[in-house]
Amino acid sequence: FDTSVGDETYTTLKSSTEFMQKYVSALCYALIPGAMERRQDEMMRLATAQAQLTAMMQDKEGEADEEKRQELLDIIAEG
Repeated sequence: FDTSVGDETYTTLKSSTEFMQKYVSALCYALIPGAMERRQDEMMRLATAQAQLTAMMQDKEGEADEEKRQELLDIIAEG
């Protein structure tokens, strides 16, 4: 089984795959009502959770609320 042709086309395929992923995402955002807003909300939720978790980890004096910590970790894992 000759795979040499794969070596020659890998760079082209890699760059076209990246382009298509961005193109399809932009197309979906343009055609699906509310998709862009939902994605932005998800990104904000993730960023907020990361900031809160970082602040919680830096606060070594107080006892961290384990339930809140787990909630933030779950949000980050989903993101």
